[in-house]
Amino acid sequence: MTEFLETNGARIAYDVDGSGEPVVFVHAGVANRHMWDDQVAALKDAYRVIRYDTRGYGETDTEAVSFSNRADIGALLDHLGEASAHVVGLSRGASIALDFALEFPDRVRSLTVAAGGVGGYEAPESSAEDDFAEPERLWEAKDWKALADWETAFWVDGPGQSADRVDSSIRSRVHGWILSNYEAEK
Repeated sequence: MTEFLETNGARIAYDVDGSGEPVVFVHAGVANRHMWDDQVAALKDAYRVIRYDTRGYGETDTEAVSFSNRADIGALLDHLGEASAHVVGLSRGASIALDFALEFPDRVRSLTVAAGGVGGYEAPESSAEDDFAEPERLWEAKDWKALADWETAFWVDGPGQSADRVDSSIRSRVHGWILSNYEAEK
């Protein structure tokens, strides 16, 4: 059942399932907390599985305030009465998880990150910026369906790859996550 935490100008949506040592899952930038549904089902008998929508994603609402994704994890753990947790993140979520571990090492029992960057790293300029003219146009037009289609092709299939490269059920799930994030735009 979805619950909400009010903190620093945000109403953060989260779910907790199971009992045992706490595990916090931080979703990728193309998803929301529901990307972890399969992991919840697999782990809830042995762990207290905590997943939440970061600001700007899923059901989390935020005001235009300065905030820290790392502080949001800490606030969620405090709210749930957990001093520390196993922290798992993917892509953008991995960057957040890594930064949380660096800032609050005593709150992390273990850290699992995949495909994440390092906070503060600035990639060198690239000519790939032209590749993003179309999604920027779709963003400006608020054509969320077309933008979700573009992002699914880019992030799931891979640039220049065919749509049948990835299992259609996975492709459909990711497309749904992306579209729901855009449709939540106000």
